[in-house]
Amino acid sequence: MELIFEHTANLGQGAEPAAVHLDDNSVYLFDVAGGRLRARQWKPGAGDVDWSAPEFGEGFIGTADKNMSLLRIKSVPRVGIFGAWHQGEVLKDDVVLSPERQRFAIWDAKTDFSKYLSDCTIEMTQGSPIASFSMTLENPKQLISGEQASRISPGMKVELFLKLGNSEEYPMGVQYVDRVNMGVTKTHAAVEGRSISGKLLRDQSLNENHAFPFQTYYLNVVKLLRDAGIENYDVQSTTDPNAWKFGILFTPETGVLDALNELIKAALNWVMLETMEGRIVVGSAVSYPPVQVNSAYTFERGRDVWSRDIARDDEGIYAKVCGRFNTATGMSYLYSPVTVEQMWILAPQKTLHIQFPDNSDSTEVQAIIGGIAARLSEAGVVETFVGPVRPHLLVGDEARIISDDGTQILGIVTTVRHTLGKNGFMTEFTVDSGAEKGRLNIRDLIDRAIKPESGRGKRVFK
Repeated sequence: MELIFEHTANLGQGAEPAAVHLDDNSVYLFDVAGGRLRARQWKPGAGDVDWSAPEFGEGFIGTADKNMSLLRIKSVPRVGIFGAWHQGEVLKDDVVLSPERQRFAIWDAKTDFSKYLSDCTIEMTQGSPIASFSMTLENPKQLISGEQASRISPGMKVELFLKLGNSEEYPMGVQYVDRVNMGVTKTHAAVEGRSISGKLLRDQSLNENHAFPFQTYYLNVVKLLRDAGIENYDVQSTTDPNAWKFGILFTPETGVLDALNELIKAALNWVMLETMEGRIVVGSAVSYPPVQVNSAYTFERGRDVWSRDIARDDEGIYAKVCGRFNTATGMSYLYSPVTVEQMWILAPQKTLHIQFPDNSDSTEVQAIIGGIAARLSEAGVVETFVGPVRPHLLVGDEARIISDDGTQILGIVTTVRHTLGKNGFMTEFTVDSGAEKGRLNIRDLIDRAIKPESGRGKRVFK
């Protein structure tokens, strides 16, 4: 059999070089420099990859061992990297810090910790793309996390799946570890983390990538995600040469998630979400199917789900909505009444006041406050339910809760909390009567309506 290599390249100098190619398409180069193991990584992007000119990052130390020689490294598919080397005696001031020894090391590319899982909780909340998780793992003989080293460490990616019986694996999110806590005398280790939106968007700032030029709008969204190191994304694009163009200049200290939210606010009906497979999706909630992920479900109270808490609160209920804005002749006030569905006693002049930009169009303002009034008419009841695990349930789904007497609650799921482990599997979720499937919540609706100046960025027009 003849092997033909399409590309060959000199990747630099180094003693005892080795290279490994992993199943995520990343390539590592290893060599021994000054008795230390040096590693460099190249992680190609998605799509067609130019293998003729790989760009490796800065070298970093791959192990704490010193005085190394006789390096041998290879990759094993679906396992990781195996390495062997000789470490000479390490002295300091005639004191032996480390004896001469032969070393064998395994770097886990992927490890299945499911057999050690005691319990796991996954939480999602409306209004934030950030999901969080916490889990407790059995830690026999400090196998998972020990005093000197830990097989799970901050920054490590955790892919969560649910499998019941012979079912296929159902994705439950991609998370990054924030914290690992173990005790020398404890039998378990605790792990906490957040989704990609939390780790790669919320925790980072723009720094030198704070300028977004005046160009086709979606290109700036793609730029922001790429600069943040997001590789798995789906952004609604266009080939229309007359498509809307947008540019904005932020300060270097602006958070990446804050900047992305500002970009999304600038576009009509655009939203951002993170899928359970770990993909960041951005596009119009009206015209882009990949962001239209929510469904409608019907549950029977007492059979499918059980009520845990009910909150009836008139704080968010108003008798009317007022939109006000400055004009050349003074302040203009427009009103829209709220037809309250709840049979509660309500102050007749309780009003939600919304300040619109100066010289707003009165017809547009009247339409906006009329839509907000319609949304407020059914607000006031928030109920929490618990039932068997429902991995498909998402924040934003429509829920219809039917009781034995035929009464029902119709609302939107605003929080989801999955609890999985040896003590059982269940899903707890909250239904808000004032929300609407596929629509922004009331607070976000008001923010979008008035498009306030946030001060986070300065528009660029050329």
